[in-house]
Amino acid sequence: KRYCMILSDGMGCGRQAGAYSELTVSILKRLLQGGISISNTLNILRSVIRFNPKETFSTLDLCILNLETGTADFYKSGAYDSYLVKNDMCIKIDGGGIPMGLSEEEQIIHKQILFSENDFLVMISDGLAIKTEEAESLLECKNEDPQTFAKNIMRTFSYKQDDDVTVMICRFLRSKT
Repeated sequence: KRYCMILSDGMGCGRQAGAYSELTVSILKRLLQGGISISNTLNILRSVIRFNPKETFSTLDLCILNLETGTADFYKSGAYDSYLVKNDMCIKIDGGGIPMGLSEEEQIIHKQILFSENDFLVMISDGLAIKTEEAESLLECKNEDPQTFAKNIMRTFSYKQDDDVTVMICRFLRSKT
């Protein structure tokens, strides 16, 4: 059993930026749901974005969760940091790289982590600023309800007034079946 979380932020602002991120998410969803391997999916996505007649640039923040093994594979290109919030600690999953479509030599950063029951995964767009020294404050924002946790993050950390902000929270729980 696998579960995917996808966050993409189109470069620029307004409708055009939204269209870029929608394109990225749409392609990813279709290819992954169609059973295409992650490496082939990322290569196809790169080609579509790079050879689009309009200059399109977007970040890629993809997390594929394996619910049987407890692993989370992150694929990031121009994406902001993510965080795994455990009982009393906060683990930073570095973002970085350049957005897709900006360079032929762009590299997608891949990292794998292990998660446990009751851990929270926090993925955010670059419109929200969490400095490295502030990351532990995520522990104070933590709430059993992911929606409340996300609202607490928005209240606690500063964000750019002229940029959109996305906060995605995933809480890992055992199935009752």
